[in-house]
Amino acid sequence: FIGSGAVGKTLAVALSHRGYPVVAAASRTFASAQDLAKRIDACQAYHSIQKAVDHADFIFITTFDGVIKTVADEIKWLPGQGVAHCSGVTSLDVLDGPASLGVEVGSIHPLQAFASVETALDALPGSTFGIEGAGDVGDYLTTLAEDLGGRPIALRSEDKPLYHASVVTIGGVLMAQAAAVAQVWEDRFGVPRNEANSSLMPILRGVADVIEAKGFPDAMAGPYVRG
Repeated sequence: FIGSGAVGKTLAVALSHRGYPVVAAASRTFASAQDLAKRIDACQAYHSIQKAVDHADFIFITTFDGVIKTVADEIKWLPGQGVAHCSGVTSLDVLDGPASLGVEVGSIHPLQAFASVETALDALPGSTFGIEGAGDVGDYLTTLAEDLGGRPIALRSEDKPLYHASVVTIGGVLMAQAAAVAQVWEDRFGVPRNEANSSLMPILRGVADVIEAKGFPDAMAGPYVRG
């Protein structure tokens, strides 16, 4: 794993729990790579990205989106290796460098919030994984997602912007709406914002449960049903 933030750590630990040998980690800071490695038996943290890559057959790049290409292009790839990035919006173009050298390339994006490794590990089963990649690497990433208890969906490069926008709409926009309502409660009702958050969480969970149980349009209620 190259990049040891919450996404990298969560995927690495989840894969190790399901029998995948996670053997190497590197990151922008060595301490972060060490934190990932100490969570997994037989995983080694490396100061050098290249040394980490040299010890693995398949590499996951879980860095910030803007540096995926830079990282991929600076690596001296070995014959037979594969690589996947974990960005929801970035196409496979950023991996053209390794692809030109015969490296199998793909992407896998876990559609989940990563507040912490522990909470994300609990939430990962049942999550959707957006997968881009043809041939063996696509099959490998699909199997990997299924082994994590996920629901894989195949994406094309041209799908990525709309896919990511839809994810932001269901996640980020919902979060912003909740924050706005909590602010109203603080400004108008005198309920502190974080206390309002606690008051609103049951209905947020309840809405999610109803959507899952009934689907649309049967899940719709209140003003919609009354016209």
